[in-house]
Amino acid sequence: IYSALNLLTNGGADIRSAQWIFSGLFVLTSTSTILLCRKSKSIPLLTISFLFISKRIRSIFLLRLFNDAFAMFFLSISLHLFTSKRWYIGSVIYSLAVGIKMNVLLFSPGLLMLYLLSQGLFRTLICLAICGITQVLIGLPFLSTYPVSYLQRSFEFSRVFEYKYSINFKFLSESFFVSKMLARSLLLMMGIAL
Repeated sequence: IYSALNLLTNGGADIRSAQWIFSGLFVLTSTSTILLCRKSKSIPLLTISFLFISKRIRSIFLLRLFNDAFAMFFLSISLHLFTSKRWYIGSVIYSLAVGIKMNVLLFSPGLLMLYLLSQGLFRTLICLAICGITQVLIGLPFLSTYPVSYLQRSFEFSRVFEYKYSINFKFLSESFFVSKMLARSLLLMMGIAL
């Protein structure tokens, strides 16, 4: 994705074009989210307005140009496919979203439950195999050349996030935000929750 963006933005120098691309992605993702909400018939459309006033979404899509934008786009497309009972292609697209940004894995417990309830055990195993094969195919260029480095960097639990990019944890001091104690506590809580 970012190789294509590199080509489209003159090696990353044309920030304005990148912002237009991300703006288009924002419109597509927002449209997809609105359609999902309408399909559910249980979420008031008024709540959609929060999409457009969210400081976090504006930051991700228009200012910082993070890969979250692409991950959420592919996630929303996979959700459309799942709600249309297109489980196998939905699994491929979901796995592409995971390949872009691992935070999409946070949807996995719910997705596993949906797989089991709607597909049964055998077809759930097929869907999980599709997700796994997709991940291997995405990583193949890296796995075939630098497998250890690729796997270590994919699951880099020692990474420290930058305080200046934090939105949800601005109420914490910077020294506490970058501490290993907070990182380990959050990882532990996430593991327990999953």
